[in-house]
Amino acid sequence: MTDIAAVEFCSRYRGPVMEVLTGAVGAQGADGFRPVSAAVERLRAITEDARALALDEGLARWVAAAPVFFAEVDRALDAQDARALWAAVTHPEHGVDLLGRACAGQPGW
Repeated sequence: MTDIAAVEFCSRYRGPVMEVLTGAVGAQGADGFRPVSAAVERLRAITEDARALALDEGLARWVAAAPVFFAEVDRALDAQDARALWAAVTHPEHGVDLLGRACAGQPGW
């Protein structure tokens, strides 16, 4: 992946990642989970776009781990389980921290 592509993907990920994190903190009841669900769908779409590219090591790690992340988040959202959602979002091996490490040093990260 070129540096330009990494900048683009990290830029695209930044907003939805922040929405997932802030939403997971405040998720209470069905209304609290809706914003998280919408942001997760944006993350899912960006990740699908990224699958088609030759990725740098950090983003490749995220793309490889993303199916576990999405499965755990989907279960938490379906159950409206705020603790499970937070655990999935912050998981050190497949949570959005992987994106933070992959995008470290990029604008806005």
